[in-house]
Amino acid sequence: TIFAQEELGLHDTFINTGSAPGWTWQTDDAYIASLGLSSTISDMISYAKMYLSSEYDFLTDSAAPLHEINADFSSGCMWNISDKGRIIAQSGETASGCAQICICIPDGTAVIALSNYPNDRYGDLSDIAMALLKGEA
Repeated sequence: TIFAQEELGLHDTFINTGSAPGWTWQTDDAYIASLGLSSTISDMISYAKMYLSSEYDFLTDSAAPLHEINADFSSGCMWNISDKGRIIAQSGETASGCAQICICIPDGTAVIALSNYPNDRYGDLSDIAMALLKGEA
């Protein structure tokens, strides 16, 4: 959290250790650094801009495929990677809402989609965000 806030200037990004319905993070949980983060839309936009600007080498490295799942889908350090490596995406969901960020670095575009409902209530937010990014919606 200190790195995100002080080094990257994402002042409203923090580790959410509070209780979510059915889950409470412990301070030593291995996945808390990726799955326990909460942020504001302003910080999410700033984060997407950092990827699009290629300002930080470690961000570019985090978007590189580490494991191929199939011909069009891989996983990276912090991202799901699709469209033959062109699009990186990550989502988050709680019992009362969800968020999806998709970035196409070669095209210089990003979509951040937010919903007041969890996925599947009115459609999968990941599919909606990806369609917006590809100009299909």
